[in-house]
Amino acid sequence: MAVVRYNTNQRKLILAVIERNSERHITADDVHLALIHEGHPVGKATIYRYFERLEKDGILIKYSPVDGASSCYQYAPSSGKEPVHYHMKCERCGKLFHLDCSFLDQISDHFSEHHKFDLNRFKTVFYGVCSECRKKNRDEK
Repeated sequence: MAVVRYNTNQRKLILAVIERNSERHITADDVHLALIHEGHPVGKATIYRYFERLEKDGILIKYSPVDGASSCYQYAPSSGKEPVHYHMKCERCGKLFHLDCSFLDQISDHFSEHHKFDLNRFKTVFYGVCSECRKKNRDEK
């Protein structure tokens, strides 16, 4: 028996917010606040359930930080696989950034060839201080 999936108005609104934020990681709270701001309040439970469905369907990729922070998601509708990039996380503001760097690709290749160890690029996170927080720190001095 085929599973019937309803494409409700709420799901359309949630997906629209995700698509508008496709260049960054997004949390369920981000979507919830955006929808409230737009005058379309949707319950958090609905958002979480739909995120689970989108993750299962390969449209969202879940990223669970090891530091106990909330999970965030990346919109990846057509790939069906994890994107190949690293991440940087600011230790001050907590923002997570994509990092596409050919030099790190060389390091990854070196690890693989010389140390027989393959890095998981999607789960590799570099911790430090982002440019915005560095600027704030300079301005405070």
